[in-house]
Amino acid sequence: MISLRAQIANSAVVFAATLFVASSAIAGGGPAGPAETDTAGVFDPANDAFFVTNTNAEGPAAASASFGPDDSEPIPGDFDGSGTDTIGVYSPSAGIFFLNNSIAPGNADLSIRFGPTGSTLTGLVGDWDGDGVDSPGLYTAAAGVFFLRNTLTPGDAEITTRFGPREATLTPLVGAWSGGAADGIGFYDSVSGTFFLVDDATSPGVVNQFRYGPTEASLIPVVGDWNDDGTVTIGLYDPAGSTFFLRNSNDAGPADIEAFGFGAAGAGLLPISGNWDGS
Repeated sequence: MISLRAQIANSAVVFAATLFVASSAIAGGGPAGPAETDTAGVFDPANDAFFVTNTNAEGPAAASASFGPDDSEPIPGDFDGSGTDTIGVYSPSAGIFFLNNSIAPGNADLSIRFGPTGSTLTGLVGDWDGDGVDSPGLYTAAAGVFFLRNTLTPGDAEITTRFGPREATLTPLVGAWSGGAADGIGFYDSVSGTFFLVDDATSPGVVNQFRYGPTEASLIPVVGDWNDDGTVTIGLYDPAGSTFFLRNSNDAGPADIEAFGFGAAGAGLLPISGNWDGS
């Protein structure tokens, strides 16, 4: 069997990976990083628990909290325009976004019904209009359509954008890929190991398409502003080793941030990112 390290090397993405395994606690963190930099985190679906770090390196979690119902999908964001990212979840069974303005357990600060109940839609959040506040969105892989709302209130979608093929293997992505005020949309195709990004969430426009990493269906995409340049860029997360591989530009090439482990390897964790300390 070809190892993950060999597959990555054969894809011209050399990570020099070192897997980090935590026995019982979620791990991450390290020395202080640059201001305004997005850093890693993980979400444990088994316990609806968030664990975040303020640096992209190994070490203990900076904060943690259990939050959301049993079928929660993690959707962290800045829901009050403070410049600090906090925790949120989407419940497909209820069709409700539960959002908190802190990384703490308890009742949600905001509960927003958006979309049908019991759906197979994927929840997401983003700043679609550049006002500094993240608001809800939904993506249906069956139709290849994004449904986006500009306010943190119930109602109909204000933006409906068809982008990409109807493929169940696609993972939707959100970010300011070219450093603008408003977020664009995109998706990652795990079968081909390819990212597809567009700057304007209201229209597909010009697509930035490139390969990053091996054609490995178990890898999960993660995006963030890893180097404080105002641009959201790509990364991959290996759940088998609970390892992040992050890149500072939206194109093919090696990882810019040396691979680091954060969390218990093979624990079924999901990657998240954000500017958790607001600095």
